Amino acid sequence: MITRILSPAPPTYNIHRLREDALAAFKGRAQDCNEVADQIAIYLDPPQPGDQAMLTSLLAAHNPALTSTVQQKAVDLASAATAYKTINWLAGKTPEQAEGYILANVNDLATARAAIAKLAAAVVALAKLVSLD
Repeated sequence: MITRILSPAPPTYNIHRLREDALAAFKGRAQDCNEVADQIAIYLDPPQPGDQAMLTSLLAAHNPALTSTVQQKAVDLASAATAYKTINWLAGKTPEQAEGYILANVNDLATARAAIAKLAAAVVALAKLVSLD
């Protein structure tokens, strides 16, 4: 069952970056994130305790009145470090070795989804690092 959670939108924010961060933060449970009037809605399946607090925290990180540029860079670096830890099995591997790992360890839909989610988190983190000033 998909559940919609609403929270007041920050005064100024980038909806595209917020959506990317929300989808990554809720680790595959987020179906969508969008604007509804002056609020942000996230659609989760399945909902879990603490989702409202996580959304509130995520929105606070996107509120420029609450985070300085230095603070946001620290958040982005921490996010990248967390994403890297999920894919450290790729460190030092050649493309062929990485492909071999996938072929040997991804053998059903659940493991394929898990591998794709880890790679997506890493790509998002890398994109944030590349865009840092």
